[in-house]
Amino acid sequence: MTLVHAGVGPEPGNFLLVLCFAFGSFVARLLLDRFVYKPLAMKLLSYKAVPMINDEAKWSKIAKCSESMWKLTYYAAVQIWVLSIIKQETWSLDTKEYFKGWPNQELKSSLILFYMCQCGFYVYSIGALVAWETRRKDFSIMMSHHIVTSVLIGFSYITRFFRIGTMILALHDTSDVFLESAKLFKYSEKEMAASLCFGLFAISWFLLRLVYFPFWIIKASSYECVEALSWMENFPTTLYYVFNTMLLTLLVFHTYWWKLIFAMIMKQMSNKGQVGEDIRSGSPRVTSPEKPDFFCGLIHDITSCFKSLVSLAECLLPSVSARLVGSPFSICCPGPRTNRTRENLPLLLSSPSRGGAPWDSFVRAPPWGGREMDLVAQGGRRARRRLLVRAVFLLYLMTSAHCLDAERAVSGRRKKKAKHEIKGPIKTLVVLVMENRSFDHMLGWLRTKGGRPDIDGLTGHEYNRLNASDPSSPEVFVSDGAAYVDSDPGHSFQAIREQIFGSEDTAAVPAPMSGFAQQAESMGEGMASTVMRGFAPDAVPVYSALAEEFAVFDRWFASVPASTQPNRFYVHSATSHGATGNVRRDLVHGFPQKTIFDSLDEDGLSFGVYYQNIPAVLFFKSLRKLKHLVKFHSYKLAFKLDAKLGRLPNYVVIEQHYFDVKLSPANDDHPSHDIARGQRLVKEVYQTLRASPQWNETALLITYDEHGGFYDHVPTPVTGVPNPDGIIGPDPFYFKFDRLGVRVPTILISPWIEKRTEKLPKVKSLRPFGPREDKVLSEFQVELIQLASQLNGDHVLNTYPYIGKGMTVRQANRYAEDAVARFLEAGRAALRAGANESAIVTMRPALTSRISGWSSDASAQSI
Repeated sequence: MTLVHAGVGPEPGNFLLVLCFAFGSFVARLLLDRFVYKPLAMKLLSYKAVPMINDEAKWSKIAKCSESMWKLTYYAAVQIWVLSIIKQETWSLDTKEYFKGWPNQELKSSLILFYMCQCGFYVYSIGALVAWETRRKDFSIMMSHHIVTSVLIGFSYITRFFRIGTMILALHDTSDVFLESAKLFKYSEKEMAASLCFGLFAISWFLLRLVYFPFWIIKASSYECVEALSWMENFPTTLYYVFNTMLLTLLVFHTYWWKLIFAMIMKQMSNKGQVGEDIRSGSPRVTSPEKPDFFCGLIHDITSCFKSLVSLAECLLPSVSARLVGSPFSICCPGPRTNRTRENLPLLLSSPSRGGAPWDSFVRAPPWGGREMDLVAQGGRRARRRLLVRAVFLLYLMTSAHCLDAERAVSGRRKKKAKHEIKGPIKTLVVLVMENRSFDHMLGWLRTKGGRPDIDGLTGHEYNRLNASDPSSPEVFVSDGAAYVDSDPGHSFQAIREQIFGSEDTAAVPAPMSGFAQQAESMGEGMASTVMRGFAPDAVPVYSALAEEFAVFDRWFASVPASTQPNRFYVHSATSHGATGNVRRDLVHGFPQKTIFDSLDEDGLSFGVYYQNIPAVLFFKSLRKLKHLVKFHSYKLAFKLDAKLGRLPNYVVIEQHYFDVKLSPANDDHPSHDIARGQRLVKEVYQTLRASPQWNETALLITYDEHGGFYDHVPTPVTGVPNPDGIIGPDPFYFKFDRLGVRVPTILISPWIEKRTEKLPKVKSLRPFGPREDKVLSEFQVELIQLASQLNGDHVLNTYPYIGKGMTVRQANRYAEDAVARFLEAGRAALRAGANESAIVTMRPALTSRISGWSSDASAQSI
């Protein structure tokens, strides 16, 4: 079996190499000890075998000398090996390159072998430390270090953090070469050489492990990691915290050992330059019987820290205990609901008065006995150790929290002072706009089957005829059998006109809503029954629970009787600037109208866009300005943390994942995507806000851009609708924007709506198979790729008109994610370089591409 394949990423078979290298290290050490190191140590120390039979001290010194020879051989060989690997890599000198292209960075065979060799060596070292090597006073720290390092190597390999992991190993091995050399010279009583090597060891340790490691490596894994990966929806937040926690643990070990090194430096200075004995030295196989093993205490401390990490992770993951409270339509009430959810969640450093478990609750009985440790009786050393572990860990949590605030980390500019104070109780509005479903399709059956008779929903008697103008044509009645829609019903301007009026005559008042079945059947046989079906309440359990507890708008209509983008423009700018369809040329160059984002910026209020794939709000030209790019955050990385820390901006836009791929299925509800994914997204957003300290000042609006061609029985308003800016639509319709679109589902959620407590139900998937990554793109997805091409600079290529037409969903997803990442990265780089905040980055295309010739280089030009 081939264990190493270059370029394909981690494989389970690679870890068989770990066992091979661990066993090989054992055999090599055994043979070299027997035939090389011990004879050489005896010669180096000028010992003879016969007189030493009963001299335990001399045999102990030979064992230490042999051990140092083995480590020097390994560390020197590995250091030469890793230097030969990284000298050819550009990322070795640029920390910003550590995560660029993750998770698809090239993995070379040499790097695989190096990783497996290092992991195998540390696995061997754990066994050797227990059963072979001289046991010193820092045995427990050394054992902890080997365990953490082994886990860190394996973890960074599995998670594809190859580059930063390689640099960490390279930094650590450098100082070890000088240390083992100093030991050998000390054992052989060559004081000058020992002092020189020890000095090089101390200098390299301090510079590499206490300066470069925290201020470059950990900074890269905390700050630059977020900047590089914040655009990725599928980047798990847990990886970020676990990886950085292990790095902080190593830093704690380094700090402890520096204390010993510094003591040896002071001792060396008092000895007039001679290196003193290793202050860690102790009798072989002896540990202090007077006090618990330091290893046990350290494990206890690290466990306490990880419990705190778990409490933070709970706020970053969907909580199964979050509660729904409130009742519909009661918006004006004396005060907010009491935040009583998540009562059992231990909050980091919370006080008993705030309902959370205090830090002291994490300090439980140590693992070596049934009584708690008396820190005063045991002395101050263990107390200082615990304080150090906790202080460093808490410092990491605070720094990582700040680093996830891209606006502060990238721009470094102060926020504007708000010109207008928000006087009402709601300080934060969160907007989630889903895709292409009508009110009756999603919520209509709540009236008769969901316990909401007050909602203007379906009775079961509503129908359309297959021919709206023929009274004898077959009737197609509504039903609650909607499950999974594979086709995409018509929702163009002309299709919607036919659905509403049943013909081209738009003079009927009220609108008859009689042409849905007719228009759908013209697209394909059997489509009429598809658009007339709706979801039973138990098929959309999250909406059913929210509708039961909060405000449902049963008179919320799409702003324009048109497709997706014109309606999305209305959400954020109250106009489509004359668009009645998705005019790709205008979409790509950006729409110029003033938006709510501009108004918020003028008034000194804040906004943020939390996106999962590609933010569609970038169709607005003004949002492409450099000063606004820092307002775009990864939903996966930043939303839950910002909510937990109470720093959500005044206006929050949640953008869904629009491409249906296996690793990250679409959750926007656009046909033919599984609506169960959309239900889970809504549940996640609600529970995140419900657990936020901003909850009492927050409102969540869930709505849809347009009806997507599905039936709704409530007549759309066709009179009394004002044109927002006087612009008339293009030919051939010359629409005056004097009537609305079809009714769409809309729910308003806030603690200021009278409460009733309910638990959000689980959501079952409605489709029998997974995402179809090889499908062709929908019209909306093609538009997103057109936007991505502009962000990527490919809109100037001759191939531009065809971009997206030949792509599969999988290719489009990757192309869009890369384009957004490069665009935001270029904009932030321009800001750091001092560019004008109102400039807009224009990307230049590359000569070659990864996807059918459609990609660009990393250069940017601001205009």
